[in-house]
This record gives sequence, structure tokens and C-alpha cells, in this order.
Amino acid sequence: MDLNNAIEILRQSYNVIQPAIPSVVAALMATVLIKKNTRQQELEKLKHGKFQEVANELLESGQITHLEYYKCRNFLDIAKKADEYYRNEQDSRDNEYGYAEEFDFDWFLRFFDAAGNISNEKMKDYYAKILSGEISRPGEFSLRTLDTLYNMSQYEMQLFSELSDIVLDGSFFFSSLGDIGQKLNEKYGYNNDALRLLEECGVLNGLKFENTIELASKEAVGFENQGNLLLLTSKSREKLSLTYVSYSLTKVGKELLSIAMRYTPSDYIFELGKEIKEKYPELQISIHPFKEVDSETLSYDSEIDLLKGFCVDGGG
Repeated sequence: MDLNNAIEILRQSYNVIQPAIPSVVAALMATVLIKKNTRQQELEKLKHGKFQEVANELLESGQITHLEYYKCRNFLDIAKKADEYYRNEQDSRDNEYGYAEEFDFDWFLRFFDAAGNISNEKMKDYYAKILSGEISRPGEFSLRTLDTLYNMSQYEMQLFSELSDIVLDGSFFFSSLGDIGQKLNEKYGYNNDALRLLEECGVLNGLKFENTIELASKEAVGFENQGNLLLLTSKSREKLSLTYVSYSLTKVGKELLSIAMRYTPSDYIFELGKEIKEKYPELQISIHPFKEVDSETLSYDSEIDLLKGFCVDGGG
């Protein structure tokens, strides 16, 4: 009996289990721990969400080892956190509290095995966000991403989380535009040591990318950060060429970014805009908040320039 069959049996036989994450937890316990010896009594308890009670009984009866029990307890802690994230996300989207029709059994087996070895509370939060996201949007996180997270320490994930404040376009770290960038990045904790560590972790491509932008008169290019758009508009009558250096996140890094982001206000994009404005008079620099977005387009409020009046020592 695989995960999807177990979920279907539980859904058809017991109306109590409806929420997505409890359904997956019950099915995983039935297939991974109880296996072929699943009894009606145990299924009854699983359908009512008595997961810890079932685990205790399995340990006492000798059906699972102390190591399996330890892993199950960690997994249940993570699942409880994931359920809270999932409920909040569904409420914010005003969606039904449901679940996907089909899950990747191999993915959840790998997740159960990895999550079972995690005892650190902060790391459990990251795993909970992954579990919630994968159930909401199957295929959101690859097996490679699970392996990468498993091999990262709390310090490494904390560093990545702190630096998520300065990621542009959800995909790269700005490094330099002429002599702009290095000191500002170091102020926000992004230096060579951080770069190399994130490269070793597998979330950042350590190769330096040179990106060239050519702007005709009044043409603009923008970079997104924390829901704001840094807009660079050419004031030159002739074509303007700009070359900046960046370091891109790997595919795994982009997937982990969604659980690492802190969503705490940062002045990084404002300070970067100020520096570019001072060094490049041929550019008009402005920062605009994004309006509500849909799945197809991004729009910003051109009437509001958040950079006006911003001061490095106080904000604007």
C-alpha cells in the first residue's frame, strides 16, 4: 500500500480526516511504520489524529525501534507546524482546505526520513514550510532541495535567511555596478566569506556574471526587492550601456528562498538606489511599490516614488 492508496482508503472509510496534512501524516504512518500489520484499532486512532498515541503504542509493542520512534516524534512536531502554515496560507488565499489528488510517494518517504532526524526547533520550521508548500503545490520542492537542506546547518540557513533581504528579482545577489555595491553588500552581511559558504551549500552559483543593459532615451529597467521596484530610466539622448556584476541563486537556492525569506523591512534597495543616483546622473532613479499582482503580470504604482526623501541614516 503506497501513500496515495493509503490516503484514499482513509478518505473513503473515515470522514474525520479531511485536512490535507493530517491525511498525509496518517497515510505515512500507516505505510512506513505500521506497514502490513495495520489494525482497525490503529486506523481508528489515525483517523482521529491520535498520531503520538499510535507511535507510543507501536514502541511499547515492539513494532518499531526507539530510533524509529525518535524519528516519528520529530516528524510529528514538524507536521504540526506545517499544518499551521498550511491553514494560514489557505485562509489568506480564501481557498478550500483540501489537498492534491496525487502525491509523489518517493518524495514523502525522503522527507519523512530527513525530517525524522531534525531536532533543532528552527530547522523544524524550515522543514514545516517545505511540507506545507509541497502539499499545497506538489512539485514545488525537488528531492535535491531536500538533500541540500538536510546537509545545511542552522547557521548556514540563518545566513541564507538574513541575506534573503537583499536578493533581487528572487534570483540573484547584486555585486557591483562600477564601484557601487561592495561596501553596501558588506554592510548587509554579504561578503566573500558568505558568498563562498553559500556556494559550498549549493544555493549560490559562485561564478561571477556580467550583465550588460542597453537603454535608449527614456527607456527603463527595473529590479524587484521586497515588493518594491528599483527603476533605472535613461535620461541620455544617446544609447546608454550599463554593465553590472551579479551572483545567481541555483535552482535549489531559488526553491529554498521561499522558506528562508524573513519578510522584514530592509533599506537595502533604497540605499542601492541612492548610490546609483549619486554616481550616474544620466539615470533617473526611482522606487515604486508593486500593486496587487496576478499570475500573468506585475504592475507598479508609478505615482509613488518611495526614494524621494529617503535618508540613509533614517529611512523615508
